[in-house]
Amino acid sequence: MKRLESGVVIDSRKTYPAKIKILSQNEKTTRMTITIHEGRNRQVRKMCEAVGNQVISLNRRSIGDLNLGNLKLGEYRKLTSKEINYLKNCRN
Repeated sequence: MKRLESGVVIDSRKTYPAKIKILSQNEKTTRMTITIHEGRNRQVRKMCEAVGNQVISLNRRSIGDLNLGNLKLGEYRKLTSKEINYLKNCRN
């Protein structure tokens, strides 16, 4: 956890520090929330692999200021014009 929070090297570059919150844990698995600020290709999976862990399931909850909210699996909604403009003006 501390290594992820201080940044790890993936694809020959160190990641920005991640914010980690443990949701539940047992001997075999840990459920956690990871907040990153970059969004590189498969970044969370590669970060976990770099510290010797495997991602079993991954669920993106937000991108920048755009949040998934209370949508259930398989549900969708139309983006507002404000959200569309936000995405058009985002810079990686």
